[in-house]
Amino acid sequence: MPSPTLLTMPMPDGSRCFYAPEYDLKPSAMRLLVSNLPGVKLRGTMDCDSAGSCWFEFEINEWRFQVHNPFPTGAYWFIAVNPETDERILAQFVGHLEALAATW
Repeated sequence: MPSPTLLTMPMPDGSRCFYAPEYDLKPSAMRLLVSNLPGVKLRGTMDCDSAGSCWFEFEINEWRFQVHNPFPTGAYWFIAVNPETDERILAQFVGHLEALAATW
């Protein structure tokens, strides 16, 4: 399987958006999907605002990540809190997510 293409979109706080797929999943289902990926440890709860935009956090090997659905269209932003997060971890995560999402 080819390596997924990763984004290098800097965020205002210095973090990096590395993946921005569109999935027809509610945020709670996306959180459940992510929680089932190898090495993922969820952090805290999911926070949502009145417009339906939600955030949740997780970590892999002590690297911290955030997931945000900024629009109610099914678009998700996957953000590495540290923009220097190992590319192999990012690619492996995206590969696992894409493979699992294909089964939904």
